[in-house]
Amino acid sequence: MQLGEAVAALAVGHVVTSAVGMGAAAMARRSPRPDNAEDPAEVHGRDAHLTKVVSMMYSGGGLDSAACTDDVTFTDPAASCHGRAEVAEAFRALRACHPEHIQPPLAGAKMPLDDGSSYTIQLHQRYFAGARFLPMQGLEVHSTLIVRVASDGRICAFEERWNGAPLFSLSPFRFARRVNGLISAMLTPLLV
Repeated sequence: MQLGEAVAALAVGHVVTSAVGMGAAAMARRSPRPDNAEDPAEVHGRDAHLTKVVSMMYSGGGLDSAACTDDVTFTDPAASCHGRAEVAEAFRALRACHPEHIQPPLAGAKMPLDDGSSYTIQLHQRYFAGARFLPMQGLEVHSTLIVRVASDGRICAFEERWNGAPLFSLSPFRFARRVNGLISAMLTPLLV
């Protein structure tokens, strides 16, 4: 096998793996908003702070870097970004998608973990509203965002699950998401 063939095979494998991971999440049966989700008027303290940070991120306001650890991560079916700079760039670039809330982010259940806490926030978003290349009124996405908080109270991880579907955890999918995150971090400053 020649080097060119090997690179092409690797690139095709990466594209196929990325497409399968994203397609499975996009086509998953949407899970309903949980009964244990909190009414936005009743959200206080840590939940209110996390919901505010997430609301700003997903409305195009960018990442509140002070609310995050240096090694914060963001993972969704498409990409995995590591470190404050990569995550901030991902949410800076999101502005180009013209994000808007269809429903405000809704705090869900708190789940204790060994090294901190994990919270869920339900998202119902629209992207590309008014875009001519879409036959509909933008791209509508329902997702569950899992926010992990370190022991010092700062956010250490975001995991977005489209339609509430867990991310594929096999190594080819993790690798493809990470490569997509690196490519995005390099290219979006040049393109957006």
